[in-house]
Amino acid sequence: MLFRSERAIDMQLALSTLFDNLEFLPWLDPNDITMIGASHGAALGIRLLTDRYKFHLTEKIKMVYALYPGLHPFETDHLTTDGGKLEIHVGELDNWTPAKWCTRLAERTGSKCVVYPGIKHGFSKPNSTGTWPNNPINHLVDFRSEEHTSELQS
Repeated sequence: MLFRSERAIDMQLALSTLFDNLEFLPWLDPNDITMIGASHGAALGIRLLTDRYKFHLTEKIKMVYALYPGLHPFETDHLTTDGGKLEIHVGELDNWTPAKWCTRLAERTGSKCVVYPGIKHGFSKPNSTGTWPNNPINHLVDFRSEEHTSELQS
């Protein structure tokens, strides 16, 4: 598994390669790069807007749309995010990416956060079984719990 910092560096290299080969991409407007990411990809997009991962092409990123980003409350780098370039989308009942972490980041950075009422994370979909094990921030989603079962039936 790649560490988050390695993924961010990989994206910096990917963007650099893209810009080094613009002649092969005549349809690409190099002055208007929009990034869309989900889960780890969303967190990566946010990370590229932080002070730690700014690089010579950061100003080319016009917007990052982050769908249920893996935000961890102990990561202070996120507080340096350029909020004017960030829009977060998350489910109100998401048990993997708590909406409160997303709204808190949006408030602190001046970014936009759209919270979808009544929506859970994909791991919480009906007919899922077992738990989501070995995750770094203790998200144990017990799909057999009585609480979860009653939520699915309502």
